[in-house]
Amino acid sequence: MKRLSTLLAAGMLLAPACLLASPSVIVADIDRAGPAAVAQLKSDARVDDWNELGERLMLQTQGKSTASLSRELTSQHRLLKRLDDTRLDQLTALPRIHHLPNGEDEHREGPDLTGANSRWFVEKGAGKTGEHRLGGRQVLSYQTANRNIAKALPTPELTSLAAKVQPDRWFRTLERLASYDRQSEDGFQAALGVVGQAFEELNLDVSIQAFVPPANLPIFAKSGRTYNIIGFRPGSSERVVVIGAHLDSRNANFDDSQPSPGAEDNGSGCAGVIEAARVLQSVDTELGLMFVCFGLEERGLYGSYGQVQAAQQSGLEIEGMINMDMIAYNGDRRLDLLLDSYPIGEELSDLLASLATTYTRLEVEISQGLGRSDHVPYLEAGIPAALLIENDFERYVPYHTSADVADHLSPEMAGEIIKVAVLGAAKLANAKLGSNAWDGYWFDPAQNGQGFNVEATNDGGMVVAWYTYTPDGNYYWIVGSGTLTVNVASFDLSTTTGGTFPPSAQPNGITYMPWGSLTISFTDCNHALAEWVPLEGVELEAGSMPLTRLTKPQGVSCP
Repeated sequence: MKRLSTLLAAGMLLAPACLLASPSVIVADIDRAGPAAVAQLKSDARVDDWNELGERLMLQTQGKSTASLSRELTSQHRLLKRLDDTRLDQLTALPRIHHLPNGEDEHREGPDLTGANSRWFVEKGAGKTGEHRLGGRQVLSYQTANRNIAKALPTPELTSLAAKVQPDRWFRTLERLASYDRQSEDGFQAALGVVGQAFEELNLDVSIQAFVPPANLPIFAKSGRTYNIIGFRPGSSERVVVIGAHLDSRNANFDDSQPSPGAEDNGSGCAGVIEAARVLQSVDTELGLMFVCFGLEERGLYGSYGQVQAAQQSGLEIEGMINMDMIAYNGDRRLDLLLDSYPIGEELSDLLASLATTYTRLEVEISQGLGRSDHVPYLEAGIPAALLIENDFERYVPYHTSADVADHLSPEMAGEIIKVAVLGAAKLANAKLGSNAWDGYWFDPAQNGQGFNVEATNDGGMVVAWYTYTPDGNYYWIVGSGTLTVNVASFDLSTTTGGTFPPSAQPNGITYMPWGSLTISFTDCNHALAEWVPLEGVELEAGSMPLTRLTKPQGVSCP
């Protein structure tokens, strides 16, 4: 041993370069790099270890490998940072905004060790709550653009259902919710009434669910806020699907003297629940649908914990839970969605990601255990659940301030995310889809020679043309548009004057005159009842007619 030490000290024996080289961590930009590029970097022989953090890939290398890989990434404009004399297992990643169990937030400002202002804040390991120690080839979050995920072929039924989401209608609901200071007792109670009224108008079974928060919670945070508002529609099964969001808001210091409009956090999500309930109103489902706006999320998820506890005590079986929290801010002009869950919710996350990719314009990132919101109590109870949140929420400057108002938000972003919630709930609840199930020609065999042509539209409405006769035997065409609720189509009808036969047609000369109303109640695939009520002065009288289906478009199935 003395001889070896002497030789080393004298420089007469050189150690291999790999023993002398210290490890480095290379931070690569993989934002929408594609699955092939990401897989190639992970499998590169020069890479000893890696971690994937959404748009960043952290690669541990050493010696000459560090220099050569750095040069390649620089030439590809993908090198973000190089951390020399560093191993991945010396680093941890934490959410940039971390929600603590008591409702407080930890904010991490500025660039992290990677030089990026990203979702994950990377620093030297410090044993902090919520941190993820790096190393071990882990994926903390990933963009679906960097995976080989086959895009499903869209179906007309789901396309039609998604088209029923109305961002402008959602925005009007949001503005009303954000007009109340929902951190205050009076504001929360008023907003609770707004949600309840919306649920009642949709013919849902409405209930107020009280829950008990911890005794050590400040009384000002408990009084008048310990309620969930629930709108329920039963299915043919005892199981249910929950679509939820929190209704309460807050400012940074829980100061009731400062207003807390909470438009993005989380009037956006609760308005999204109401919009989802409106869209799913006419959809027949096997599982029941439970629409919930929770109280006291901002103090520690107490509303959602209370709902889960009540479900367990009553024996209610929850198939899955979809949570919307902060769904409307677009800070980078990219329509991007973050899906967060635990391993038990991975299948649900995959379903929602597939629906987003197929039926919306959203880019999707998937993470596990990123932060705390109302999906967490369900996951902890063993129920598949997932959070839908816009992908720029860490950069939302008015977060938890009095400036969180509706003007900062994007109806386009919210509309795309609500579509994912609607379609996900429909799939989980085994919806009997097919708003075009009644399309085709219908007539009364006893009064052959007249009838109705009914057709669903892409925006979720329906149109009808009634071919009939005036009392003196002349052709008489009546047209209308309307909506379908489960199996009843309701139309406002009109007639026209001023048209001429081609080729001398003059469309600008046509005048539409209100005629009356029509409802068609479909009893099964081939039978229905038409009932009409003309306006005063119309030559036809009110009446009804049993209908039989004459034809239907190819590929249309009946519910």
